[in-house]
Amino acid sequence: MKKFFLWPLSLLLLIVCAHAADNPPAQTPVKPLEQIAAEVERLLVKDKIHNRFDLLRRLQEQGLTWQPSLLAPNDLVNQLDEPGLRFYAGVKLVDALYAATFLQKQAVAESVQTIEAINDKLNLRSYADLSGNFFTTLKKAAAAPESVDIKSLIDQLAADYLKDIPPLMAHPKSAEYLIDSLYGATIQTGYLMGQFYRSKLPGESQMLKAVAKPDIGITEWMQTLVSLFEAAGRADETLQVEGKPVKKMALIKEIIARRTAGDKTPEALRQARDSVYAQATAIRSAMLTPPVK
Repeated sequence: MKKFFLWPLSLLLLIVCAHAADNPPAQTPVKPLEQIAAEVERLLVKDKIHNRFDLLRRLQEQGLTWQPSLLAPNDLVNQLDEPGLRFYAGVKLVDALYAATFLQKQAVAESVQTIEAINDKLNLRSYADLSGNFFTTLKKAAAAPESVDIKSLIDQLAADYLKDIPPLMAHPKSAEYLIDSLYGATIQTGYLMGQFYRSKLPGESQMLKAVAKPDIGITEWMQTLVSLFEAAGRADETLQVEGKPVKKMALIKEIIARRTAGDKTPEALRQARDSVYAQATAIRSAMLTPPVK
């Protein structure tokens, strides 16, 4: 009798399982790339790109100095995985801008060569029809730094970069590259600025005041970066830092919170600086460390 009742029950379970396989649970819909691209292009307007590229020049006026030891190495292209390479491209972008700000011919050339090697390794041009103007502008500046006007150079670089955003957003692979490289650039900037502050240079007090000013645009940029990751459906992404999962946007959101807080005393600014530097350093180290094979 037991077998008689178990047989139809088993059949019923098979039917239910088959139905479930044909009708999987509903998933959160992914936005079409065209929609994501439109949102990204709306967020990455000329003023924001220019403001970010010009940050180091403005801080140079407040006492920043050239410290080549802060540049990322140029020999990691064949050692990193794809996410690491995309991050690395952003890091070297900041290195190139930093070197250009101080008219360091060799450092500019080496940073550009590294970015181009990264792009070749990722086969980026097979996904995005890039103009190449950004690199051309940097190479010309590196070839004759004595004739460079930094403000004009930053203007041109921002315009060149802006033109490449639509082609980058035309394919999922290159869109991923754009967003991850901007994250890498943001982390490298945090690392550089943290190092500058910790060096106790004579201009530190002026630099702290400069960073406290809203016209530097740091808060706006961080909010833009959060919006970029949200638009791409990547707001909750994590990475492994010192063996622990860390949300990519955690540090970015902390910077926003600290900069929008009412306390702008020197001690509060130093605490914020130390926290940002420590986290940026840890993320940078994790992303630029070749994965164990």
